[in-house]
Amino acid sequence: MIVYHFCTSVNEANAYLIIDAENKEGLLIDVPTWTEGMQKVLDEYKAKLVGVFITHEHYDHTSGLSELYKIYPNIKRYPQKEFFNDPENEKYNKLTVGQWEGTILSLPGHTAESVGLYIGNVVFTGDALFAGSVGGTVSPQEAKQQIEAIQKKILILPEDTLILTGHGPASSVGIEKKFNPFLQNNNSG
Repeated sequence: MIVYHFCTSVNEANAYLIIDAENKEGLLIDVPTWTEGMQKVLDEYKAKLVGVFITHEHYDHTSGLSELYKIYPNIKRYPQKEFFNDPENEKYNKLTVGQWEGTILSLPGHTAESVGLYIGNVVFTGDALFAGSVGGTVSPQEAKQQIEAIQKKILILPEDTLILTGHGPASSVGIEKKFNPFLQNNNSG
């Protein structure tokens, strides 16, 4: 699995393109904007874009959708609406990109519909978890909900799992367990 990172001009939001070079399939994670660079990567690998994964509905993660749909009108969007009714159901919380199977993680707090994607040895966290921080929430209840989701869905992953966030640099599960001040009193790692 090859992962390309694009830091966009829309609030410096990150977008990622996963490519399975062997099976010639790609998945876009968040689309603050659609860029020629994204298309260039797909063309370079002769890969078909099989889906777009949206971590949450804020404009700086979705504003490029209209342009994307002009180029790929039938592209599949993840997670599907059914996921939010039953996030533990494997029928809705799994997706594949070539030979890689990913699991969609419910990470509410930053927004009610915030999600992440765990695929290979990488977890894409959107704005739920950043390197050394967590995404903003509007109430203490949502902040608590977000921390609990991070504990139950992300901190249980292997410590060498790469964390790719919606803004800012990459991290790892081990680093966040040890050094993220928002998680220090909330885990046993």
